[in-house]
Amino acid sequence: MKEEERTVDFSEDIERRDALLEKGTEAQWCIFDPIISIIYGKKYLQTRHPKWLHLQTYYFNRSLGQNTGEDCPFGPFLCSESYYIENGRYVPNDITPLAWTQANLRLAFHYMELVRLVAE
Repeated sequence: MKEEERTVDFSEDIERRDALLEKGTEAQWCIFDPIISIIYGKKYLQTRHPKWLHLQTYYFNRSLGQNTGEDCPFGPFLCSESYYIENGRYVPNDITPLAWTQANLRLAFHYMELVRLVAE
């Protein structure tokens, strides 16, 4: 694709856009997993059903796993907006750190702590 075509509006031509995609290489968005963890944490606090605790923990751990590593050019332990494929591996986009993701992760920590306190 030519550089000037990278920001083309594909709203009226989704098939052309989709032809450029490689299956399984979509961007991985980091902002949602902490929100899902919070939702399941709230459900667990309401019901005490272990299923919700399991899901809360699962999405919390996914959130932590999305933080940048030592090899990130922006620095380690940052919340990225998303990851995309570059040279065959996922790398964080340049919107790193993303304050929304940080805030969501902070709330996910809060709900993990609330659940721990309830379990004691």
